[in-house]
Amino acid sequence: MLTLLAGPSGSGKSVVASRLQGRAVEFDDWVAGRYGGTLQEAMSAYCGAYPASRDEFLRHVVREARAGDVVMVDPYVRKQDRIDLLVRLRGEGIGPLHLVYLATGFGALQRRHATRPDYRDEQAVYRLYAEQEFPLPDEGWDSVTILGTG
Repeated sequence: MLTLLAGPSGSGKSVVASRLQGRAVEFDDWVAGRYGGTLQEAMSAYCGAYPASRDEFLRHVVREARAGDVVMVDPYVRKQDRIDLLVRLRGEGIGPLHLVYLATGFGALQRRHATRPDYRDEQAVYRLYAEQEFPLPDEGWDSVTILGTG
């Protein structure tokens, strides 16, 4: 089983992941471990290697999911990105696939980011917030839950 915890940066995905069954595979942790440096430096390196870097991360997720229940923590705020992920995971024989989307107001995201040592600039936080598309049943997940987190 794989559960995707999705939502804008600062929505509380890591907190919720700690409460769910399964090993958490956090995108930020993987990027920092893979590329080193600060999270911003690691993200810059990840973006420079994209899409090969995305494929490498997804191979990691698939390996973890084959070993047992996994909670994947990654923003996935855009519908097409989630559908592409779903198709890939199903193609790898991973399932069932559950989506938990964390809906959070922009003010709460700003407050949470202001307390982080790796604070991302406000424009990046706003961009993810503005680009989010809430999940609908037509995406094809085995279950979808939307949680309000502030």
